[in-house]
Amino acid sequence: MIAGIFGFIFWFARRATQNNHQQIALLADHFKLELVRPSKSFWVLPELRGNLKGMPLEITVKPNAATEGNELRAVFTVPRQHFSFTIQRKTKLTYNKNDIELMDGRINDHFIIKTEQPIPTKAFLQKSEIKQALAELKEHCILGAPVVLYQNEVFYTMNFAGVTNKKRDKIIKAIEFAALLATLLQSET
Repeated sequence: MIAGIFGFIFWFARRATQNNHQQIALLADHFKLELVRPSKSFWVLPELRGNLKGMPLEITVKPNAATEGNELRAVFTVPRQHFSFTIQRKTKLTYNKNDIELMDGRINDHFIIKTEQPIPTKAFLQKSEIKQALAELKEHCILGAPVVLYQNEVFYTMNFAGVTNKKRDKIIKAIEFAALLATLLQSET
């Protein structure tokens, strides 16, 4: 009986890893990124590298000790910034207040924007392209998956478990939003 339980756990873990490999390959195909295999082990997922909208992009999926699961991290390198922020979807039970308001109900009602530098952050996020992209992103945002600007990186992180085609589409939308932020930051220098 114990052997059967361990067999089921192994089968389930192998199936989940096969799905993750497939989803990473589909992301590579969608963004036209190079698949780099850092290890020959089946259990280690490949990394994706290349450019999106003229910006260098690296996507990795690695274990996260805090969540005990795999975490997808999509990183764009940008010129170092004098401000930082985090944007993530609000929940109905969210009690956190925004550090800045963008004077747009389509955004303020659906996203939490946290920053320690409200003036430059607000000036940057007030751009019409960003507000339009955020308004479109609200339907495709995954809870607990922020888009962050910190120092010289714009990145998107999320728990990479149980990824379906629908969830992959949401990941694509969030990465495209991060790419927009990166290209706008690049053009300001």
